[in-house]
Amino acid sequence: MEGDKTVSQDAERPGTDSARELPTLNLRRLETFQRLLQYGAFLVLLVFLGLIALSWFQLRRINNEIAAADADLNQKRLEIDKLRIDADKLRAENGGLQKVNGALTDVTRSIGGESPEQAEKIKQVVEESIGSSATDLTQIPARIYMHIGNAEQRRFAAAIANRLQAQGYIVPGIENVHEKAPLESDIRYYASDAATMKDVQDIQANCLRWGLKLTVPRNPVSSHSVRPRHYEIWFGKNAAQNPTIDLGPNPPIKLVPTTPAKIAPAHTPK
Repeated sequence: MEGDKTVSQDAERPGTDSARELPTLNLRRLETFQRLLQYGAFLVLLVFLGLIALSWFQLRRINNEIAAADADLNQKRLEIDKLRIDADKLRAENGGLQKVNGALTDVTRSIGGESPEQAEKIKQVVEESIGSSATDLTQIPARIYMHIGNAEQRRFAAAIANRLQAQGYIVPGIENVHEKAPLESDIRYYASDAATMKDVQDIQANCLRWGLKLTVPRNPVSSHSVRPRHYEIWFGKNAAQNPTIDLGPNPPIKLVPTTPAKIAPAHTPK
């Protein structure tokens, strides 16, 4: 009996080899986990390389934009320099043109007892001087050629010419056209642009203040040889009956008539 108890106690005693279970490692799970770590590291590397590539492209785009902006800035600087040079040239041309215009005005004011042939030459010189002194024909001064129908109108025409010259217009001469004068006084023009029509309106308004009512034809006179800002005032047969300006004892200027054969045919406005 005692022997059986000993065997039973030995069998129930913990720590014996038969009753103990040793822990085991799951190598497949470890391999899977290691592979996932490798994939994760590779993915992080790809993201890092992608960010580097994106940064490089962004930097390249920014550098290209900076280079384009620098090129555009240099182009703008060249354009500004060119505009500055053109402006300086224009100032010089305008200064010279103003001197020419002033000289022409002084000459036309001082015309005295020249012959009709000399008056025609003066008219030609005025046109040639104006054309050669300005590269931009829109900047040339306005010239007003005056035509009267009889000798009694000369004093009134000279007084108006003097006032027009004081406002910057050039009045090269007064022509006596005799029977070719229209019934009503008018102003004739050779273009229909905005600058021309403004001149016409200004001349008409000024002459009306001085007692000369001018009719403006609906259409300009057709001519390809007339320079810009060329105008003609034609006194009607009954003009200068009631002038509203002081004519003075003598005309302020003496302008020479040309021969009637050299004038253009009268244009009677509709």
